[in-house]
Amino acid sequence: MRSLSTTLVAAVLALSFFYPGISLAGMNIITDAKLFRLELELEEPAQPVVGTNAVVLTVSDARSNQKIDDASIEAVPWMTMHGHGSSKKPSIKNMGSGRYQVENIYFTMEGDWDLIITIEKKGVKDSAIFSISNVKKK
Repeated sequence: MRSLSTTLVAAVLALSFFYPGISLAGMNIITDAKLFRLELELEEPAQPVVGTNAVVLTVSDARSNQKIDDASIEAVPWMTMHGHGSSKKPSIKNMGSGRYQVENIYFTMEGDWDLIITIEKKGVKDSAIFSISNVKKK
C-alpha cells in the first residue's frame, strides 16, 4: 500500500510540473451546498496566463446529473494571497445543454488564483471555488 501511495504522489507531482497552470484540486467539483456539479474546461489559452482567459463551465444537478440551463451565473477571479480581484468582470453566455461560455477572465498578475462561481436557479443559490495555481505570463 505504501508503494502505491508513493507512486500516486509521484504522478501528481509530475503532472503539476507539466501542467503548472492547472490546479490539481480538480476541474470537476460539487458546489458548497451539494446542489450542483461543475466542470471547468480551459479554452483560451490552453493554460491560464496573466491577461485574458476563457473557459467553458458545465453545470449539472448534483443528484440527477441533468444539465442545468438558464441559470444565473457569476464568475469572480480572486487572488486570495493578495486579497484582491480582477480589474475586469467576466462575461457569461448560455450555450445550451448546461454549458456556459465564460470569457474575459482577467488575471492581473502571476500566482495562485481562485475562480469563484455562484449559480442561481429558481431562487436556489450555491457556489464553489476552482483553484487555479501558478498562473504565468505569456
